[in-house]
Amino acid sequence: MKITDVKATTVKIPLEKVFSGSVYDVGFRCTIITSIETDEGVVSQSYSGDDRSTFEFQHELVTGPLRDAILGEDPMRVEYLWEKMFSLAPNYTHDFGPKPVMRAIGAVDVSLWDLKGRILNTSVHKMLGGYSNTSPVVRFRYYEEGADEEEIAQLIESKAQGFGGVKLKVGRAPLSEDIGRVRRIREALGEDFHMICDANEGWTLEQAIRFAKETEQYKLDWLEEPVQWHSAIENMRKVREATSTKVAAGQGESNKYGCWRLIENESVDVINVDASIAGGITEWQKIRSAAEIKGIKMGHHEEPHISLHLMSAIPNGTFVEVFEEHRDPAYYEMNQTFPVMKEGYVTVPDAPGLGLEFDQDFINKYKIL
Repeated sequence: MKITDVKATTVKIPLEKVFSGSVYDVGFRCTIITSIETDEGVVSQSYSGDDRSTFEFQHELVTGPLRDAILGEDPMRVEYLWEKMFSLAPNYTHDFGPKPVMRAIGAVDVSLWDLKGRILNTSVHKMLGGYSNTSPVVRFRYYEEGADEEEIAQLIESKAQGFGGVKLKVGRAPLSEDIGRVRRIREALGEDFHMICDANEGWTLEQAIRFAKETEQYKLDWLEEPVQWHSAIENMRKVREATSTKVAAGQGESNKYGCWRLIENESVDVINVDASIAGGITEWQKIRSAAEIKGIKMGHHEEPHISLHLMSAIPNGTFVEVFEEHRDPAYYEMNQTFPVMKEGYVTVPDAPGLGLEFDQDFINKYKIL
């Protein structure tokens, strides 16, 4: 079997409202749909990425040099194909930096894994180890306008829908307000409801330590990206040393080397790097193996259609993280396959590859490239 073509479609979907984190706002969802065709008629179908600034360049890489690198090759040789694509990176990283290049490689690599699963008639989850058939699932929650009671009611509804916890955006409001929000949610939802707080590098070291200490009693699963980017590796270690609260980071890293620096410097308890950000599933597996050796857990900060396969495949996986409906129309509207959620866990689908099916009318409506 040989690869005969690589196609990409980029969609840009306006969101119904603006979603706010600590230091940014999100007004649209952008992703690249990648399809790899073979001479035996097997075709992959995947999407990856949520980049709002370099998607045009990534699209050009996928349909240009990365496509050329794997045409005519055996699609089962995923590691070899990854190295071929990665060898091209120096041609583009000098002018554009590593992140968009690795995201483009990731788009193709994720599609190769989907293709491999379709060829073998097995899921990505099973190809990666199949450690468990379920993973705990939590819902993302951004800053919202409205009363505290409204947020509590929405989280209670999420729990009834099958979510086992929440990831809260923090770092934008005054510290005392963020701490009070954590307290109210813990009191309302109970001790068995998972809670993660994500500051998106919004705090100084002193602010991060204060928040971590004052929320220790509420038993966060972890505090994510608590300190500003310029000294994050050293200062995250200081947060860990000053408090019992676990620290997570990794979504800002584009490869295994960056993640290894987090591990080597004892900066984190959890690495939450996405396959689509760090060069695909092939590179992600190497990161998770290094993390496992050091007793560090793995996360995946969005794209549940990928993360449910990765988190459940390994012994050191954590949560499948799912955006609210209006934040991720790619998942809730473009995607037509939804796994079963019950009592805080999501069941991995057994369909070949990633098991995705798309609404082509939706894609045509929001296609920009």
